Amino acid sequence: MKVIITESRLLDIAGKWLTQSYDNLTMANTDYYEDDFFLKDGEIVFSVDKYGEAVTVYFEIRDLLLNMFGLEYGQMRKVVVDWLSKYYDTHPERVYFGSFEHIDLDEV
Repeated sequence: MKVIITESRLLDIAGKWLTQSYDNLTMANTDYYEDDFFLKDGEIVFSVDKYGEAVTVYFEIRDLLLNMFGLEYGQMRKVVVDWLSKYYDTHPERVYFGSFEHIDLDEV
């Protein structure tokens, strides 16, 4: 059986998944980086620049949104911006997906 779902409903479901998977993140700062980091279980999930204009989201979240929901970049960006706006009072203009391997968690 084939199920057809609207784009807005798909984005809502992806947003709910983000909320369930990454709720109650802990904010942390470092002396070395000006960004605010948000962690779950000691892992950085996303960072926000000091002006709140740009956010970097861990690339594995991008991969999960792509593989689980089949979202394109613009759709992922919308889901992430809506989620951050609603739960973390952050309204970024730019969304990047990347790695935080260069960040020493002992500094965070």
